[in-house]
Amino acid sequence: MIEMAILIDTGVFYALLDKGDANHLDAVAVVAHTLEGEFGKAYTTDYVVL
Repeated sequence: MIEMAILIDTGVFYALLDKGDANHLDAVAVVAHTLEGEFGKAYTTDYVVL
């Protein structure tokens, strides 16, 4: 069985905190669904991926 996981990058955190951000409502929804466990375990990192 494959376990689901989600990688949340800084763009989501930024949009979550900035109510004026064009992606704010999407970020709120993603975080809410993540906290409800819909995407499996949540991860973030301080690494920069180009």
